[in-house]
Amino acid sequence: KYARDFVWSDSHATRITLADATETMPPLPAPPESSHYGAGAETVKNYPHLFPIVTPINKFAFKNYLSTHPNRPLVDSVLRGLDEGFWPWADPDDPDRPVTYDGSHRPIK
Repeated sequence: KYARDFVWSDSHATRITLADATETMPPLPAPPESSHYGAGAETVKNYPHLFPIVTPINKFAFKNYLSTHPNRPLVDSVLRGLDEGFWPWADPDDPDRPVTYDGSHRPIK
């Protein structure tokens, strides 16, 4: 869904590379304000060692490589995601979603 038309399309009439597409892409979404509260947020706050942000990307080099990129909002949102984690487009306000998930019945591998 998100990569469609970056290199190929159904019509093959026009092609756009991912590099070109980043010039007009909107920034990645930040977590909604409501995600900062509730049981999940408290768990992350109280046990940050359980939720490390690990990436093979050298953030300092990545930032330097993109220092002249024309789409600053997109670049800044990606850099924020590398520091804070990316938002998975989930809706924390969905009343059909459980507040918590108890996976204790599953053995640790």
